[in-house]
Amino acid sequence: MKVVISDYKASLNFDTNYAVSYLRDTLGSDTKIIIYEFDGNKNELINVLKDADALITGYLEVDKEIIQSLNNLKIISIMATGFNFIDIEQANHSNIGVAVNQEYCTQEVSEHVMSLLLALNRKLKHYTNNVDTKGIFDYGTTNNLIRLDGSTLGIFGLGKIGRAVAKKAQAFGIKVIAYDPFISEELANEYNVKLLTIDEVLSNSDNISINMLLTNENIGFLNMEKFEKMSKRPYIINVSRGALINENDLAEALDKELIKGAGLDVLVSESPVLDNHPLVQRDNVIITPHSAFYSETSILECQRIACDNVVNYLNGSFNKMFRLINTQVLE
Repeated sequence: MKVVISDYKASLNFDTNYAVSYLRDTLGSDTKIIIYEFDGNKNELINVLKDADALITGYLEVDKEIIQSLNNLKIISIMATGFNFIDIEQANHSNIGVAVNQEYCTQEVSEHVMSLLLALNRKLKHYTNNVDTKGIFDYGTTNNLIRLDGSTLGIFGLGKIGRAVAKKAQAFGIKVIAYDPFISEELANEYNVKLLTIDEVLSNSDNISINMLLTNENIGFLNMEKFEKMSKRPYIINVSRGALINENDLAEALDKELIKGAGLDVLVSESPVLDNHPLVQRDNVIITPHSAFYSETSILECQRIACDNVVNYLNGSFNKMFRLINTQVLE
């Protein structure tokens, strides 16, 4: 039995000893476990994976060419809730299961949304930059701060994380509206959230939080056409996937002051070149390094669930898996 844990350097910066021990305890002490840091050499990755039974990754792009080269692989277990980096169609053809972590960091991510929302609206980056780098101690160096109590938050994607954000926002007296075509009005009402159309959310929100899964249909969901409909010039917060926002359009919207600013935990690239990036070095933009999920608790849960998905799939205990994306492989 061979299991490969692989990712980009930036995403493989956690202690893997827990996962290694967990896998050997559950699959057997003779299980071969390889930790492989991917540096862009696809042929080398294929060579590492060619005799592997399972791959555990967070953000590694596993495309058609890679999957077609792997005759022994049985399961790809993703240490995240999203799976847009995996060619699911080819995984189906190759009879490879793809599993995700259904739930491990809802609280952390929703807390991160609120952290960005509060920091942006209170213009903390502006003030701390003034104090730390300019020696300026003056609240009057900026304006347009609003009181959050009574403001409106628009959420795109009212899944588990979106609903957790709504609950936390309401504790601050914030009214919550949302767009999600897959959520019933009855469920939204349980969380005191009003479902509206896309344009209604765009035009009525003081802050907008993106909490959607990335699909082929919603790449570049926020673009210039939508920024121009944001009549209240909201702050944009994205803790989901960078590709949900057209970055060039976002930079232009910031330059044209169509929006007040942005809080981004994700960029289009998982390994962005930050030198001369159009969104960095802005007083009204806060960028964090895809860290919304991160806590000591969530890291352990993320590894445990990903390992459990591998163990249960290889053992045929499919009903114990947290979420198998392509259940058709079982047929």
